[in-house]
Amino acid sequence: MQIAYTSKNGRQLPESMGYGFIDKQSIVETDNQLTANYISQISQKLVHTVIWDAGGCELETFNSNGNSARQTFNRDLEKAILYDAISWDLGKDPLYLEASNAITSLGNILVMYPGKTELNYYPAGKLMMFILPVKKLDDAYLRFKQGLIGNKLAGLFQEQKGHYIAFKKELTIQNLYLVSFIVSMAQIHAAAMYFAASGIIGPDKPDRLIIDDCDSMRTKHMRVFTTNEGDGYYALLFQELTRQNYNNVMESFLKTVYEQNNT
Repeated sequence: MQIAYTSKNGRQLPESMGYGFIDKQSIVETDNQLTANYISQISQKLVHTVIWDAGGCELETFNSNGNSARQTFNRDLEKAILYDAISWDLGKDPLYLEASNAITSLGNILVMYPGKTELNYYPAGKLMMFILPVKKLDDAYLRFKQGLIGNKLAGLFQEQKGHYIAFKKELTIQNLYLVSFIVSMAQIHAAAMYFAASGIIGPDKPDRLIIDDCDSMRTKHMRVFTTNEGDGYYALLFQELTRQNYNNVMESFLKTVYEQNNT
């Protein structure tokens, strides 16, 4: 966590928090109180205000239209943002929807809407997982990864062997790597812009960048989608196929295809 400001009595304001980055010109410290504003990188508008004194910390969140969305009061800033994040519905929250719309306009990117999720983090509120299918971990990928992490846009979660499974007229299985990065909520648009500008995202659905909440991804070993043409299904398998798990994986894939085809 990067600290933007530390008050005389030790209260710390993080560089980024929730949906925004601190406006350093807005920081005001008096003998009893510390206040600051946080700004969205997408809209360049106010998203959070902090009023922190001896009695506790008030965190107010604003939608990009300037209307107050909610107020949270707790013992300190960490408790306030963690408590506030409990209410975030990543399917209805206007700030998340604004970020999603901005991100999907950048290219072949799928943003998921997991709703309310269990885990919350300070100071991010929520952490997002960026998942990208990569055919090989070559020099181009390594340069991209170094730039992404070097610019402090994301942290590497894992690079794991996986598979692309397609079912149209026949079953097709291809080997690939599924690389995952952890991104704070405030950084998701900037990180997505870096992915899009690098040219690492392919033009077809199997090569697209997937963005989901970290909590949602913890228990999902396979994600199933429709093909570009809508004439079949494909899955990204986040584990290696073995003789021991092959039948269970195929059964799970075909069951999911059947359920999606009949909804």
